[in-house]
Amino acid sequence: MTSPLKIRPFEPADWPGVWRLLEPVFRAVAVMACDEDVIPSPSRIEAITDDCDLDEVYAAERHLLYVACTRARDHLQISSGGVGSKFLDDMA
Repeated sequence: MTSPLKIRPFEPADWPGVWRLLEPVFRAVAVMACDEDVIPSPSRIEAITDDCDLDEVYAAERHLLYVACTRARDHLQISSGGVGSKFLDDMA
């Protein structure tokens, strides 16, 4: 017989683990290939079968770009070889 799952209450001591998720931070970050045909990922978009899933993919892709850009402490460079992703407008 297996023991039932034990759920422990949240304790303030758990906060250091949460803050570690925000690391690492770098002095300089370059986020490259932020083209409209790269971000959001075309392969993820093509795999969508439901419009609700499309919203989730857009949100996830936008979040990944945001996280990449917020890792920069002093300098951030974003580049594109052509027309930039529409998600870049959200960050301006």
